[in-house]
Amino acid sequence: MKGLIKYAKGATRPVPVAQRTAPIVTLVAADPGYRAKLNSSGIRTGGWETDFRFHTVPFDSILSGGPPRDNIPPVDNPTFVAVDDADEWLERLEPVVSFEVYGDVRADPLQIMMWHEIVNDTEGGIAVAVTFCPLCNSAVVLDRRLDDQLHIFGTSGMLRNSNLIMWDGQTETWWQQLTGEGIIGQLAGHQLVFIPAQIISWDDFKANNPEGSVLAR
Repeated sequence: MKGLIKYAKGATRPVPVAQRTAPIVTLVAADPGYRAKLNSSGIRTGGWETDFRFHTVPFDSILSGGPPRDNIPPVDNPTFVAVDDADEWLERLEPVVSFEVYGDVRADPLQIMMWHEIVNDTEGGIAVAVTFCPLCNSAVVLDRRLDDQLHIFGTSGMLRNSNLIMWDGQTETWWQQLTGEGIIGQLAGHQLVFIPAQIISWDDFKANNPEGSVLAR
């Protein structure tokens, strides 16, 4: 497929900003008064290389969720098991995130997503981020490609409207999980592509997808 970018062999997150290969296209104007707004917001910027000049939301709409960046660790090298194997540890009515990409059907159990919130994966040949915000009970699957660049996501430790804010290891832009929008950083204003997903029971998934794969514990 045109524009498909695959993982480099042995690549791990986070990928430093310097390794970004595609040019960065900014969609919002730099805010000349950003520094004063940022300082009064209470956001802790130590250790971040995010370009805070670019933002689409007020800084004071963002709160700390408690754990620092990536203290809730994303899954970067997921492994999978067959439905029969997962049936040994999943209960009938247990919720899973179900989605399909080019015929590949997968379930990511919430009992795993609760502790990791983000899974960086490739499904059906497409690099995807399976995301879950426990506070919102929102499961969102996103295409990780943007402008021919592959992004790898982590948890920022920040919340907006009680919703998970993700960050990417290529530009350190902050992303709203529920909308898939870049909200702070060089990619503010950019929109990730949604992949249809739903939360269903394990019983329903295995009945309709006996050949599907399941995120392994």
